[in-house]
Amino acid sequence: MPAAGAELRGRTCEWVVQRVRGAGQVTRLGLTAAAVLIGAAVRLRRGRPYAALADDTRRATARRLASSRLPVVGEYVRAVRSLTVSFLYEERFPT
Repeated sequence: MPAAGAELRGRTCEWVVQRVRGAGQVTRLGLTAAAVLIGAAVRLRRGRPYAALADDTRRATARRLASSRLPVVGEYVRAVRSLTVSFLYEERFPT
């Protein structure tokens, strides 16, 4: 997908967070725990939060996380990616 501008990126992030908050209790707990652990690991490795990384670095980090051999990490990235693609598709091709 083409790069999204800052405004669309912000709306997409808000939408994804709302969907996670609306998930079932166990799913929400798992996604939130994974997000906290992954966020801490990215911050430790890169020295800043994921959102503050340059676009190319963010993409490379997301690709690396998606291919992780740790199932929780890869599944978390795929879950967020699927929510993101859903939102962007609806934004670009409203039904």
